Amino acid sequence: STYYFYKALKESPNFQQVTAPLEGDICISPTGFTSHKSIIKSGHMGIVMGNRKIAANDSFTGIFIDSRYTLESWRKHWVETGGYKMEFFRII
Repeated sequence: STYYFYKALKESPNFQQVTAPLEGDICISPTGFTSHKSIIKSGHMGIVMGNRKIAANDSFTGIFIDSRYTLESWRKHWVETGGYKMEFFRII
């Protein structure tokens, strides 16, 4: 669940929330924190890659895709359309 994973990231001493993502950081738009009733039922998470890409699984197939989103397309889909927050965490 992205809800519980987000809470674990926030509470973990091993992760730091960051505003400028680097390659290897976690990008998360967690369920349960939408700004309005969302047409998108569940949140999502991915890993920031080079060239402003985000690798994430396809929820329908379960296949991990290394360039599923860009930072911009993630923001458009999850934040603008879905009303989710978009936050980044780095392992420390």
